[in-house]
Parts: sequence; C-alpha cells; structure tokens
Amino acid sequence: MKVVICGAGQVGFHLARYLSADGNDVTVIDTSPDVIRQVTNTLDVQGILGSASHPETLAMAGAEEAEMLIAVTQQDEINMVACQLAYSLFNTPTKIARIRDQRFLNPRWSALFSEESIPVDFIISPELEVAKSIKRTLEVQGAFEVFDLANGLAKAIGIRAAPHMPILRTPLKHLKTLFPELDISVMGIIRDKDLILPSGEDIILPGDSVYILVDTKDLDHAMRAFSHEENTLNRIIVLGSGGIGLRLCEILTQEDTLTDIRIVEKNRERANFVAKEVSNVIVIHGDALEVDILREAGADQADAVVAITNDDKVNVLSAILTKSLGTKRAIALVNEMTFSTLMYPIGMDAIISPRAITVSSILQYVRRGRIKMAYAVQEAKGEIIDIEVFSTSLLIGRELSNIGLPKTALVAALARGDKVLPPKPTLIIESGDRLLMMVAQDAIKKVEKVFSARI
Repeated sequence: MKVVICGAGQVGFHLARYLSADGNDVTVIDTSPDVIRQVTNTLDVQGILGSASHPETLAMAGAEEAEMLIAVTQQDEINMVACQLAYSLFNTPTKIARIRDQRFLNPRWSALFSEESIPVDFIISPELEVAKSIKRTLEVQGAFEVFDLANGLAKAIGIRAAPHMPILRTPLKHLKTLFPELDISVMGIIRDKDLILPSGEDIILPGDSVYILVDTKDLDHAMRAFSHEENTLNRIIVLGSGGIGLRLCEILTQEDTLTDIRIVEKNRERANFVAKEVSNVIVIHGDALEVDILREAGADQADAVVAITNDDKVNVLSAILTKSLGTKRAIALVNEMTFSTLMYPIGMDAIISPRAITVSSILQYVRRGRIKMAYAVQEAKGEIIDIEVFSTSLLIGRELSNIGLPKTALVAALARGDKVLPPKPTLIIESGDRLLMMVAQDAIKKVEKVFSARI
C-alpha cells in the first residue's frame, strides 16, 4: 500500500518506520531539511521537502497514487488542508488527520468534517486518546498498559513481573491447574526488548513485561492471581493541566467512585482557567517538583499520581517524589523513550507514551480486512489485534488449529456473542467470531491475508 505521511515529528517518524518495515511504500513530507535528511537516512522511505498544504508538494509525494494520506503535522489547519487537497485534487481514498485543538471537535461544528466541507475520513485527537489510555491504566491495579477488546468483553493487560509473583518460573501450561476457575491467556512476554509469543513450556521471569488476556468480568480475580489486589481509586493527583491533563480531568470527573481529584499547575493563568473549566476538582497553583506543594496536594494519601506536564524530566522526578511521600501508584508521561529503561527499577508503576498511543489509534485505520482494533506493543515489535470473521470468510467451519495462521501469530481468546472462549485447537470458527491475538510485526500481512479470503 502506498501511504503519504505529512509531518515527520515523533508520531510521523515512528509511523513511517512502522509502516515501511511492514512492507508499505511510504513517502514522508516535512518542511525541515534536517528532518527529511534524518528520515531518508534512517528509514526505507522517500522524503519530500515542502509544505503538506501545497498541491505541488502532495503531487511530488505521489498523492494521486496513494491509497492513504495521514496528516500529523504540528498544525491542525495544515492537516485539514492536506486532507482537503488529497480529496479535491488527487482523489486519495482514505484521509486521516491529527486534530489537537478540541474546539474543532465541538459537537456544535459536527458538520465541519464531511465530504461537503473538509473531507477527513478519520480524526485522531492525541490528547483525548492519551487521556483515555491513562484512565484505562488507572482502573487496573498493577497494570502499565490496558487495552479494551471485543467491545469491552475482554482486556489485554500489561503487567511487570515482580519477584514476589507466585507464578514465576512456572511453565505456562500449569496456569489452568493453579487457577482452575480462570481462563487467563499469556499472549506475549517482553524480555530484553524482544517479543516472545509463549508456548505452554515458557516461563515468566522477574522483570518481564507480560501481556495477559482476560475476560473483563474476571478482571479482579485475574489480577489477584498476579499478586495485585482489587483497585481502589478515591484520590488522584494530576500534575500538569495542559491538553492531556484537562481531558483526563474531564473524563475522571464523570466517574461516580472518584471523590477527590486534585490538579497541580505551575502556570497561574492556566490554573485559574482550569479551575473555571472543570468542576469538582481542587486546583493547586505550584511547582510539581516542590515537596511542600506535593504534600499540600495530599501525595502521602493519594491512590495515584499522574505526572503529565510538558517536560519529561519534571514528570519522572515528580513521580519519584510522590512515591517517596507515600503515593500508591505513580504514572508518568514520557515522550523520549530512552527514559523507559530507567523508570521501573526506580519504582515507577507505568509509563505513558503519547507517540505509541497515537500510532496505535491510527493503526486500526491502516489495517485491512475486519480488524476492529490494533495496538502496537514494545516500540511496534508486535500488535495486539481484534479481528472479526466475515460472513463470507473461508475460515467458517474450520477448526482454529486449521485456519493457516503463521507461527508468529498467537490467538489468546475468541469472542463469540457475549462470551470470551479459550482458544482450544478444536474450536470451530463461526461467522461474527472475533479473534483476539498477539501478532509479531513480520506476520501481520499474512494474518490480514488469512482473514481477507472470501467465498
């Protein structure tokens, strides 16, 4: 597939790297000569120097032959114009735009993004997507990442393997013996930056990042099996009230169980604005790196602190400070993933990567066939996917073990109706089934092909 990516910032670069490694024909547009030089020297892509809002630039990038244009520059207006040009001049079939300013997404202006106005097929709002991801992570004690699958019937959960976990060094085939009432599927293990799709003989070691698939109704029981007690969230402190912080507080104030949400904001003007914008929160004007301010916010009694300022170093250090003061969980937003190897050994509970979340939100539109959701894991070494079986699929009536999946694709569960079924080899595939899988990057095209075959 030919893809034009407008903007080579963190999201654009990461997306270009991922899609080009996936075998796509990728062209990247950016206004910076240095950025274009870095992109073309580092990735197997074509680079075009120029503005995505100019027809000539899009023509040079091959927009007329492209199947998809993804506009992720730093300016919403350029992203919208690029999609408009792709539609009006080049007839590009699929157009995706990143829109940061929430005012464009106000329901009052719902007619803005349409073929008659600005023809954007899919809109990505990074601030909203990141806020939703943080909320999902907060809801599951012990998780560093949480993904909803099969319309919420199941969850894929990332857990750090702690030294005290009872299942360490136990072959995974014995999980059912240890927890007979639970259907837990270990769908992936990250060890030394490598993705392992485990068999029954594999074991979990301390320090592993483990992805498990659980039925949502069994979530609390499943987390107890991994030595994490039921989650309680009464007091949350949010450090930083930028776009993500504001979206997160808006979402959290809708939760009935949360009684105490506090925001620490260094900028007085912004603090006053947020205090007026979001009801039922306490806004504290102060520096997240000052211990007295953190104590005033109640860090010693907080169930969780989410550090999401615009500075990675502030996020890391303030999260560490709150943990030292007694906060139960500390989550930090980090744009530069070189920090990630340092975070967990010093007590961080979860790292939020806006880049990875934004890329995942785009992947579901890039993937072909009936892939409902797609989430990139471990810097895109693999994907968690939720894929539906067509009513005309050649897979219907076959046993799960006989549908022709590559070895580097693991089915963790199958959702049918309102049930989540374990992936027994003899399970017969039916129309409408949704297979919940972990797939290594080199197998994604093969999986798409398997599920695209029709009668």
